Amino acid sequence: MTEAKIDKLRVGALLSLIRFNDVLTQYLAVAFMRHGSSSVRMLLMNALVTKGGSMSPTELSRYIFRTRHSITSMVDTLERQGLVRREPNPKDRRSLNVTLTPEGMALFNRMQPVGYEISQRALSCLDDEQVVALKTLLRQVRQHLLGQIADSKTKSA
Repeated sequence: MTEAKIDKLRVGALLSLIRFNDVLTQYLAVAFMRHGSSSVRMLLMNALVTKGGSMSPTELSRYIFRTRHSITSMVDTLERQGLVRREPNPKDRRSLNVTLTPEGMALFNRMQPVGYEISQRALSCLDDEQVVALKTLLRQVRQHLLGQIADSKTKSA
């Protein structure tokens, strides 16, 4: 393949990923809204469950790749709803941890089957082998992009 064709191929693939992201975001918004939730809320709660129920806002920000301001806003909302609480960090008295409450865990457990159903419907056009390949490729691109971000931060510092 010529260099021009390779460039067009990569640009086309990246544009497809951007369009896919937009469609997926809208799909998840509609699907979770039917259940009174949102994909971002579930992402944050899943991060807490995955990491043992408690994380600092900075850890949450890095884990779900959202700005610290965005995390603060989400935590404020979830705290008002009684799903999380802020607690002193036992390792660092200057900081706080966000901790899932029993009510938050109960909601997460109720929503987990909804997440499975949404995932099943979204990817039902693929067979198991294709899902594994998709997951592998997306992880590879994500890791590459995270490396690119880290490199650009290092060069600009």
